[in-house]
Amino acid sequence: MELHVTRWKRYGHDRLYANLPDGTAVGWADVTTGDITVLQAECRDDVIAVLTKHLQNLTEAVSPDRTPEAQVRPMLPPLTPADDLAVNPPGKSIRDLLEESGPGLMERVVSWLLRRPSEWDPWRKGLAGERRVGAELNRLGRHGWRALHSIPWPTRWISITY
Repeated sequence: MELHVTRWKRYGHDRLYANLPDGTAVGWADVTTGDITVLQAECRDDVIAVLTKHLQNLTEAVSPDRTPEAQVRPMLPPLTPADDLAVNPPGKSIRDLLEESGPGLMERVVSWLLRRPSEWDPWRKGLAGERRVGAELNRLGRHGWRALHSIPWPTRWISITY
């Protein structure tokens, strides 16, 4: 049986399709993994033979100084319990910022006694707001939802509630 093979690359997939002369697809192979899927059982042997041949040709066509894309998969380190974002309480990033850079207890007391506004007052109001919103979002947990608070970014903690 004569089969035509065409390559298809879209939406993150790289596939080889085996088609009959009339254009009917009878099987396909994933170029990345090498998995072959037969769509019509009566053409099984021909599909496997032609797609295996084309997959081998693609592997041989890769230059020796470059490894095939399927073999180059970056490995991520295993996740630890400390990596679980669901344990971050609402407002953690703002609270950490206030503890590190904000005014000390004496400065806050003096500002409060003299009724002077502090440059950190908006941060404290934001912290109170995040705690209130976080409490409301956490109520959705009984319906199967999970809220992530204070998601870390590469440079610093940024408070975002999803």
